[in-house]
Amino acid sequence: VKRVFLFECLTSIAADDLKQLKWGHIHSKTVYEDKQSITVFKLTYKRGKTERTNKPVSMILDTAIMAMLGERGKNENYIFPRLISTFHYNKMIKKLMIEAGIDKHITSHCGRATAIIRVIESEGIYQAKEQAGHSDISTTLIYAQ
Repeated sequence: VKRVFLFECLTSIAADDLKQLKWGHIHSKTVYEDKQSITVFKLTYKRGKTERTNKPVSMILDTAIMAMLGERGKNENYIFPRLISTFHYNKMIKKLMIEAGIDKHITSHCGRATAIIRVIESEGIYQAKEQAGHSDISTTLIYAQ
């Protein structure tokens, strides 16, 4: 659960979408810079909530995130196979908060909000809108308040 929540805090992917992510959603490409090779990882998926727009969400995953995910599975395998339901995930987050002595109401959406706010502060509102998969900038602006 810690790994899933941290991934959510870094990527802004909603819990319902995390359940659907498969290794095949991550593609790698080797680029060469100053005679050194660098592997770039790109995650592309369709948000369940805005699937009707048919617009995929894409983001670059840095090597630290990829290392956190562990060994890559087969393309058809889920990245987080034990993530069964958002309800169960939130119960596990609550348990972690109690074990850590944190007396706050933290849910899976807090992870998404953390990532969106981080992107707003570092890269701007429009980049945050794209990474969050929002169809309307007004939805992203809620996080900027």
